[in-house]
Amino acid sequence: MFMRRSKKSGTQFTHPVSYDLNPFSPVFHHISQRLESLKSVPQWILITTECPRPEMALLLSSQLCQKTIQLRPSRCMNEYEVVMKAIRSGNACAIMASGHFSSQQQASLNRLSRQHQCEVFFAHSTCQSLH
Repeated sequence: MFMRRSKKSGTQFTHPVSYDLNPFSPVFHHISQRLESLKSVPQWILITTECPRPEMALLLSSQLCQKTIQLRPSRCMNEYEVVMKAIRSGNACAIMASGHFSSQQQASLNRLSRQHQCEVFFAHSTCQSLH
């Protein structure tokens, strides 16, 4: 992994990031801190339809409820294409996507996200959340 500094917020990011949505996971605390660092960035945090929704505790702990948008499913694009388009739009400081990508697709998304100063999180849920 390597570190980079966001030009917009001065926040340091590490790529790639996979996370576990289990609130008892040690990764949960790390992701919460990473998201907390994004709250001053004037952009959205986007969640794909295929991504398991994070527990409300994650968004509340980082005070990001007002900046988070769940994307509607696309009729003509798969999740990979949706994430690529979201990164290119420049409207997101972070995108939370499912972990159903090949390693090549994840690498491609991470390269593109670095070019657009965007953070990409890949979800691997081990628990079911209530919605």
